[in-house]
Amino acid sequence: MIKRIPVIITDKQRKNMKDRFLASSLKGRVLIHEKKVGEGDDKLYLVEDTSNLIVYRGRNWLMQRAFNTDMTNRTGWKDRYISWFAVGTGGQAGGGDPLVPASPTLQDYALGAHGTIAPASATKLVTVDGKQYINFDTGFPKYAHDPDIDFDLLPTGCTATDPIDSLSYKCDGFLIAHIQVTLGSGLANNGGHAGGDPALEYQDLSEASIFCAPTSDPASISSGDMSPFARVCFSTVRKNIDRELQFTWLIYF
Repeated sequence: MIKRIPVIITDKQRKNMKDRFLASSLKGRVLIHEKKVGEGDDKLYLVEDTSNLIVYRGRNWLMQRAFNTDMTNRTGWKDRYISWFAVGTGGQAGGGDPLVPASPTLQDYALGAHGTIAPASATKLVTVDGKQYINFDTGFPKYAHDPDIDFDLLPTGCTATDPIDSLSYKCDGFLIAHIQVTLGSGLANNGGHAGGDPALEYQDLSEASIFCAPTSDPASISSGDMSPFARVCFSTVRKNIDRELQFTWLIYF
């Protein structure tokens, strides 16, 4: 008689799976810079430096992607990829103080209050189920090396040039995805808010998310295609024609 002994292996680290920025590390980091349009100053000034949270739906998608197997109620999800960005106005804490952001939760399946980005004719823009999303900047994502890795422990035989600092590193050290989205002066200003005068239009942004979809082509996207991967909330930033905002999203793997 053969005795069968089951061996069960579980991961007890789920409470530690929040993707956040700690100390000087780039893990799960989101930075927002602004450029003051029309002032002859092309410098980018840091507005916010914070962390994001990969939500349950994003983790659910990642599991299906990793094993190339759809769940029975998530047909086609394993073929999606992170490819879209959106902003919102519902990222304040319960008291409504614009300087106090809310804390994203794992249960978030959408932005608190989805914001507008641009007229429907804008490039890289798509409207899905009445909500606007925009593609990443051209050339992104990029892969960056993890500065915390001990390169002496990595296998030999593969080196590459880091796109951030142009230095050479072993390939296995490239474990950070670098996403960038630029909202130019004419984007995300809540067009029509002030009677059609672009100089008076604005939108108070306090949250953003990146989304998975089956395509990054605006012409091929369909209803129900957008699924959130991660969400970030931050102190309210008033977006108007005089400001260009650049979102830098760094995801650690």
